[in-house]
Amino acid sequence: MTAQLSARMRVIRSSLFDLDLHLDLAPGERVAVMGPSGAGKSTLLAALAGFVRLDAGRIELDGDVIADASVRGGTARRGIHVAPMDRGVVLLGQEARLFPHLSARENVAFGPRARGHSRTESGHAADEWLDRVGLAGFGNRMPAQLSGGQQQRVAIA
Repeated sequence: MTAQLSARMRVIRSSLFDLDLHLDLAPGERVAVMGPSGAGKSTLLAALAGFVRLDAGRIELDGDVIADASVRGGTARRGIHVAPMDRGVVLLGQEARLFPHLSARENVAFGPRARGHSRTESGHAADEWLDRVGLAGFGNRMPAQLSGGQQQRVAIA
């Protein structure tokens, strides 16, 4: 599933670093974030995922506002800030973070199970996602039995 993303954001990390960015992506569109060390790549991704609050600007995902620094009031420290786990955005680091005691299938099924889906539904969804990422037939393998690239794909699934 792909989504439309619109971001106008400013994040000030220090007196020496100020990320000011405008980004519009259509559903299915891909973008490569490239630049030298310290250019703000990680800050951009952390802001989109909700781990860094905006100092100014707004982020919309499929028309839903997930961050807006201009809105004040209520209990929010600074504007609208949807929590990372409620955004539907995933920030996947270079190292896959899988539960080592769960199989690939169980790792993928963990998300749906945590959201209240049945074991059967979650298992079917896990099998479908493993197939989508090219790992059909790998569901019973433990993370230690998978290559680094396979672990990444399980994490994506």
